[in-house]
Amino acid sequence: MFRVISAVGLAAAVAGVLVHRLAVRGPSPSAEAPDGRGRLVKLLARLGWLSAAASAAVLAGTGFWEVLVRNESLRGYLLMVHVSGGGVFAAALAVVVVLEAGRHRFEPGDGQRGRRLHGGRKFCFWAVAVLSIPAILSLVLSMLRLFGSTAQQYLLETHRYSTLGLTMAGVWLAYLTARSRGGAA
Repeated sequence: MFRVISAVGLAAAVAGVLVHRLAVRGPSPSAEAPDGRGRLVKLLARLGWLSAAASAAVLAGTGFWEVLVRNESLRGYLLMVHVSGGGVFAAALAVVVVLEAGRHRFEPGDGQRGRRLHGGRKFCFWAVAVLSIPAILSLVLSMLRLFGSTAQQYLLETHRYSTLGLTMAGVWLAYLTARSRGGAA
């Protein structure tokens, strides 16, 4: 069942991006005003974004490959790559959330056209941040000897569905970020 739901969910996220790309014409949102952050903070935030994006691509590729293409559970080398990428993703996402949370807080007028950090991008940022919590904790908790086999299955299902939502929000966040920087306008 998860195979069908994940295929539909990922296809819907990509199709939604394509429809939005075709429907929303005109100039990309304007450049944002200086935010007053120092060069070191901006550099750390950029490295965090790049690390999180690269590790998320590895995690999505290894995780969804087995489900969508092979219809099997992760095992072997792909599992080792997936688990290694998970640690990098968790650390990089923590850096990004700490350094970028202030820029992504919701304010009046976020829905207005022409704002670089508009409400859609902020929503996707916070969706990724919130959905990463059950995605990470479900697998960390499953590594402890606290739960029986039934609870282990629930934790795995929690991981699967939260990462599906996380991936869908990540696709939109990547698109809206590229659009706000003029890459997809």
